[in-house]
Amino acid sequence: MNAKSLLISAIFLAPVLASAQEAQPQKHFSLGLASYATAVGYSDNGRDDTEGFGGPALIAIGAINDHVAFRLTYAAQENTDDSGHNIDALEGAMLLGTGLATQGFRAYGALGLFDETHEYTAYRRTAEQDYSGYTLGGGLGYNWRFVTLDVWLNLRDASDYEDNYYTRRPDDVVAMSGGLGLFARF
Repeated sequence: MNAKSLLISAIFLAPVLASAQEAQPQKHFSLGLASYATAVGYSDNGRDDTEGFGGPALIAIGAINDHVAFRLTYAAQENTDDSGHNIDALEGAMLLGTGLATQGFRAYGALGLFDETHEYTAYRRTAEQDYSGYTLGGGLGYNWRFVTLDVWLNLRDASDYEDNYYTRRPDDVVAMSGGLGLFARF
């Protein structure tokens, strides 16, 4: 086969291959469960400490196309060291990446907001504290025909935590959240 016929074949086959690539079906909605965690690290008078929270989360994802999606998360978490300290968290994020609606590998960056209520119970008394702010993160996963496996990590705005974790220097608080989820795609 000479170069001219190879070039002509490539010109005629390119649209066929491109249309086959575009024909991959997109599934725009996912609903699932995740193991969800939040960690707040802080320094107080030279002592470093971390509070960890974990629990189940219910998550819904709606993909506009293969590159833009929105994720809504509701999580009920318990402090890993103190069973009297619980969190109800709500997190919404816009996901920007690749593979968000088609089968195969997916990777994305996330920009969102969180709002959570910490409930403290001690000595038959209960107190609540609200925390909210922005999140910035990313995730990786894989979409099969009917199922998605996803792992993600978010860095959170720590300004609300700074006021409540007894720090003397506001730059000493770091807050993160993340999860490992399994979703049904439809």
